[in-house]
Amino acid sequence: LYVDNEVGAAGATNRGEEVIKSCGSYYVVLKMKEGRTPQQACEDALQMIVDKYRKVNPDYFPSVNFVAINKSGEMGCSGLTGNRNPRMTIMTEKGYNSFEGTIVYKGK
Repeated sequence: LYVDNEVGAAGATNRGEEVIKSCGSYYVVLKMKEGRTPQQACEDALQMIVDKYRKVNPDYFPSVNFVAINKSGEMGCSGLTGNRNPRMTIMTEKGYNSFEGTIVYKGK
């Protein structure tokens, strides 16, 4: 988890080692600070992880998911692998709000 009150927050699930080694949640928030949407920032972080491993093992796609929300309330979530799109649900003053994200490398 990484939070910047001026920008937003990002968290990760599954293969924590890869998130820690890449500072992935921080990277998501940094990308949002640069103007990327939460969805784009989550996908950017996953691509960054893939790029790091491409030199060592181009067929390795760790099971990593990111979720993010920016200061404006926009949401994003993305997973590196899987057969179903990841979903995130948040509670707001209007009730539960669900968001469906993307899988970056389906079938891997």
